[in-house]
Amino acid sequence: MLGLLHAADLVLCGDDAPRGFPWPDPVLTAMIRLGAADVREVAVVSATPDGVLSGYRAGARILVGLGSGHRAAALFEAGATHVIDGIATIPDLIAEMSSAN
Repeated sequence: MLGLLHAADLVLCGDDAPRGFPWPDPVLTAMIRLGAADVREVAVVSATPDGVLSGYRAGARILVGLGSGHRAAALFEAGATHVIDGIATIPDLIAEMSSAN
């Protein structure tokens, strides 16, 4: 998991934004810190429905939920575009989505 964190452009915790999940503030704070101009270029990854909903409310194009079973249904209901069982597939998923455009 730590290896994947090194691949992330930015990792935030709840105290890094004015309001936490499910508000869009964490995603928008990340965009400001990274200098991102278009929220459609943002990928949000969360294991909670509120985290996915935050990305949805901000307008992120890629919303990845981490979970399976009944949790997967809740993540899709919150707006997840993809639900996966583990973080190891995230880099491939992001690359695939990026090349689709």
